[in-house]
Amino acid sequence: MLRENGVDVVYLEDLLVETFTSVDEKTQIAFIKQFIDEADIKDSNIRKQCFDYLKRRSVRGMLDAMIKGITKFELGISHERDLLVTQPMPNLYFTRDNFSSVGYGVVLSKMKYKTRQRETLFSRFIFKCHPKYKKTPIYFDGGTSKTTVEGGDIFLYNEHTLVIGVSDRTQKESIIQIAKSIKKNSGGVLREKIIAINVPHK
Repeated sequence: MLRENGVDVVYLEDLLVETFTSVDEKTQIAFIKQFIDEADIKDSNIRKQCFDYLKRRSVRGMLDAMIKGITKFELGISHERDLLVTQPMPNLYFTRDNFSSVGYGVVLSKMKYKTRQRETLFSRFIFKCHPKYKKTPIYFDGGTSKTTVEGGDIFLYNEHTLVIGVSDRTQKESIIQIAKSIKKNSGGVLREKIIAINVPHK
């Protein structure tokens, strides 16, 4: 239905494959290591096995493994099939949460809950490295922020007005950062109104 109405539909997995294959080996290795870091694997041997497992897979196979989770059985260190080394990321399905398109730029979220914070690894990789998107202005990068913001609270009301909810997941301080960045970098888009609305935490 989206395509029938002239929308350019893209898939996160396809963008990740395109991004990964477009960068040099040093950047590829850094991306895999970043995933392992954010998966919070403490054991150095398991970290190495996980890295080797991901590195020897096809690009799409590697990304699928990152998303669905990796088991000890897949690493060959257990006969039990359901012992996880890295947790799956089922909420990645809700792509609006980990980044938001705002005018000509993007807001890369800082998710409130630790279980979801890893999701932004993928959107950040795309907007930093994908040949088509790496020049996109980043109005907020959750990777360097101490305050949280999630895309579900960001609503592009019209060409001139952005509405952001102050909620359990989005802090007022993040909205102030976003507003300052948009005012400085948007090239005249969305400078007129940025409205913060209190959203009940329940």
